[in-house]
Amino acid sequence: MQDSVIIFGSTGAIGSSIALQLKKEGYKLILHGNKNSKKLKDLSRKLKQPSFSVDLSKVHQIENFVKKIKKSNKKLSGMVFSVGSIFPKKLTFNNDWSVFQSQIDLQIKSFHYILKNLKPLLEKQKIGSRIIVVLSEFLIGTPPIKTSPYLVAKSALQTYCKIISQEIIKQNIRLFMVAPGMLRSNLTSDIPEEYMKMIEKDMPENKLTTPEDVSQVCSFLMKKSSDSLYGTLIPISRAKRR
Repeated sequence: MQDSVIIFGSTGAIGSSIALQLKKEGYKLILHGNKNSKKLKDLSRKLKQPSFSVDLSKVHQIENFVKKIKKSNKKLSGMVFSVGSIFPKKLTFNNDWSVFQSQIDLQIKSFHYILKNLKPLLEKQKIGSRIIVVLSEFLIGTPPIKTSPYLVAKSALQTYCKIISQEIIKQNIRLFMVAPGMLRSNLTSDIPEEYMKMIEKDMPENKLTTPEDVSQVCSFLMKKSSDSLYGTLIPISRAKRR
């Protein structure tokens, strides 16, 4: 039987879709949420998989979480990092630096400490383990205004992942990066629906990227046939091709 895959950000649109897809395929999961929310409890109950509430901005909570994981898991098959938090949609200079810092801490600082602490469990997987990091399509194309705190943090995480993917491949750990197109999620919940529909109409298929588009690609990345794609940014988008 497969060892567990940890999904960080399992209550988000993409994280929950990945969890549902992997569970359908027989993976054992460990679900993470930032708060002990109803969403996390419901998903845990639905999938019959354990869940943990951890504030990723606090290093000591990450370390305590990993200690609990190590007590019940000698090794891991992989992890998915799909975290995000709503940020003020303002022009760049209208943001206080604290907004940038909170996004950077959530994305790259938390990922650094998570991977540093979980790496021993991932490298014990003799058949190899896998890490999937969810970034953004806007790191490839022209980023929209009023998104700088979020995309600065995601861009830093992408650079970190490019480098670390070359280091951990020696331990048979493959890191994959995916870049989803714009989709309906918690992060876009404060964008007027009329604007979302305008964007949708401008798409070649008249529809936005969906969480299911992302989870199906992530399902493929968990398989050996995707080995050669490690360390590169993989677009998953319904948008016009550039």
